[in-house]
Amino acid sequence: MQAFKGLVFKELKISMNIFLTMICLPIIISVGSFGFSRYFNEPMIFASVSIGLLGAHSLYIPIFLLSSLQIEGRTQLWLHNPQNAVKLLLAKLSTSIVYYLISILCSILIASWSISRAEAVEDITVGFKGLLLIGAGILVWSIYAGIWMFFYWTVYHSLSKITWIKKIRPFMIGGIWIAINIIGTYIRSQPFYVHLKESWVIHIDGLKSLSITIGSLFIDGKMDTLEFSLAKMIIYILIAITVLLISVWLLERKVEV
Repeated sequence: MQAFKGLVFKELKISMNIFLTMICLPIIISVGSFGFSRYFNEPMIFASVSIGLLGAHSLYIPIFLLSSLQIEGRTQLWLHNPQNAVKLLLAKLSTSIVYYLISILCSILIASWSISRAEAVEDITVGFKGLLLIGAGILVWSIYAGIWMFFYWTVYHSLSKITWIKKIRPFMIGGIWIAINIIGTYIRSQPFYVHLKESWVIHIDGLKSLSITIGSLFIDGKMDTLEFSLAKMIIYILIAITVLLISVWLLERKVEV
């Protein structure tokens, strides 16, 4: 456990520049949108951009991990680390989650403030708890996407050992991605999966709705009752674990970063 903590602290240190870049960019965009909002006297500009930046966090962990792995590719630190691949990957994932939480909290605070300003002139109803729930949902999706990013990164570098494939690896990765998505789409269309997805559905009540009125335009995103399938969640957890284990195996056996 102590060794894992050491890995996490090391990752926090070497990934600081990535974090600063990824938190400064949204802040600059927020400041710019706030300026436009004041200039045009239209609070919805700031609110819309803030909500958009919140949604953009779905790509936070994959981008963060890819940037971190690129550093490993340049420094070759993993080649001299005695820890196993599971700890190495989980340390990077844990670091990305820590920095994600800091970034998403900043974005939620900005979004909450921008929405409170827009409420004075537009019909917007979304509470701070609702934004926190959105942030939690984005975190789950971002972790899942980050694990798949691990997989594609390890496959990409594993293919470098095959001479005739080395130069066409991007196309091979694209082909694998297409094949996996075709298989996934086929499975999701099967009756057994549809039935399974509709099983063990959990309902969460008492959430505020999100509704925006801009002139004649009305957008209504009902959040009064949230539904999600426990069976579907278990399936995605199993997929994530399987993909992570394959990535670990490839990293230990095949990958030269």
